[in-house]
Amino acid sequence: MEKTTDKPKVTCVLYGTLQHRGRLLKQIAALQAEGVECDLIYGDRGELPLDKSEFNFPIKVIPTPAEGHPLSLFIRQIRFCFKASKLIAKSDATHALCFSLTTALAGVLAKRKRRGLKAIFDSNELHIESFLNPVKKLLWGLVQKYCVPRCDVIMHAEGNRLEYFKKHHDAGKGTHFLLENFPYSIPRDSLRRSPKSHQFECCTLG
Repeated sequence: MEKTTDKPKVTCVLYGTLQHRGRLLKQIAALQAEGVECDLIYGDRGELPLDKSEFNFPIKVIPTPAEGHPLSLFIRQIRFCFKASKLIAKSDATHALCFSLTTALAGVLAKRKRRGLKAIFDSNELHIESFLNPVKKLLWGLVQKYCVPRCDVIMHAEGNRLEYFKKHHDAGKGTHFLLENFPYSIPRDSLRRSPKSHQFECCTLG
């Protein structure tokens, strides 16, 4: 029986290094500010030690090392998506927010088991175009081709990328949403006093 809930609950899915994902962290913070419960399924590359106490949302870690042959890494990433999809399907999440192409499959597979689940693919970069290795481009191209028509929403971080993606990867058939990255707001006086002391990071809300 499919689980239901009165309030939305978002399970985010990330493969990478959490401390470097300002866009995703700001999305979670914005959702929490609106009273939406969030948790994270994290494919940890092992680049930085993770201290869960630094984050105010539950994190389920699935170690997914980045070392080794590219084909082995691809298989490892696909295996992570299958594991994450099972966790999402068993949870009471209403939405799966999959950050980047490496996790989109997790939401799509979970949606097959729970049709009421909404799968959101945050395509913040043009992933296929960024791959130089033709085999890697082919493999992830197949994954993207499978996932795109099965996602409920595809998010983009920049307007030109959105239009390019619709033209070359979706033919304008899906539901697309623009959520731009903006730098953190720094008071003008503070910036004038010490312009070199601030690092501008990307986030989803101005």
